Amino acid sequence: MVRYVPHKNINKTRWDEAVESAVNSYVYAFSWYLDIATGNQWDALIKDDYEMVMPLPYSRKLGINYIHMPILTQQLGIFYKSSCSNFDIFEFLRSVPKKFKLVEQNFNKFLYGRIPAQFVVRENANYELELLGDYASIRNGYSTNLKRNIKKAEKNNLKIINYVKPETIVEMFSQNKGKIIKAWGEKDYKLIIRIMYMLMHKGRGEINGVIDEKNNVIGAAFFVRSKDRQILLFTGLTESGKEKGAMPFLLDHRIKTTVNSNRIFDFEGSNDPNLARFFSSFGARKFLYPRIQINRLGPLLKVKEIIAGN
Repeated sequence: MVRYVPHKNINKTRWDEAVESAVNSYVYAFSWYLDIATGNQWDALIKDDYEMVMPLPYSRKLGINYIHMPILTQQLGIFYKSSCSNFDIFEFLRSVPKKFKLVEQNFNKFLYGRIPAQFVVRENANYELELLGDYASIRNGYSTNLKRNIKKAEKNNLKIINYVKPETIVEMFSQNKGKIIKAWGEKDYKLIIRIMYMLMHKGRGEINGVIDEKNNVIGAAFFVRSKDRQILLFTGLTESGKEKGAMPFLLDHRIKTTVNSNRIFDFEGSNDPNLARFFSSFGARKFLYPRIQINRLGPLLKVKEIIAGN
């Protein structure tokens, strides 16, 4: 039986044990991650004695309660210890309380192609690279252009450093790519920094940076360990770093130094054609994961007006 459990009544210890032991475990679903990413605004659907769990991150806007994806959170949905039938998925989705007038949630890739037909589904793309075997065989799968960019970075005398402050990587992002996409404001950047520090505190996150010949940090990436994968959670790049090939250089270094330590290198995206092309240049494979929408709003209210700003 699936039951709705408000945040205050969730047994966080049992919850985290369920997520940790799930065959489709993702770091985004741990209680401590959700607490920070949502500001403690998440409830849950739980089946039986925490055999299956599904987080319900929510917000309220224009007097409407709705479920959405928190910041720096790619895939959620149902997490299960052994198996999850199509009926289980149906049971969870129909158990979302009616007080939530809109549901916009990314389910994880393990549930792709199994969502009941009565629910609206949109496909999202992610790219993953298996790190089995030796580095030489993995590098053979790189595109010619990627190999050229790595050589360019080496000629520019770039070097890897093993620690960069979260504030530095966020500053690089906000002053460059952030000015173009304008997705986040100061409040969001502060939250991203908090998430990074929590992941580092939990021993699950670390930053690798790139410096130029003058020891200036020109690029960095935040990586998260999540069961059998390492996730590229966040990156920052200066204009100089872009010109000198800092990101191809950094990701190649990361792959070379972590081969066989994590089975999957998860690029965490992307629907963006340019990023998809970049990630696939490493030999990464495309996987799809579903985005579920349940719309209980009146016909005069547009979905985008409700979820904008999250």
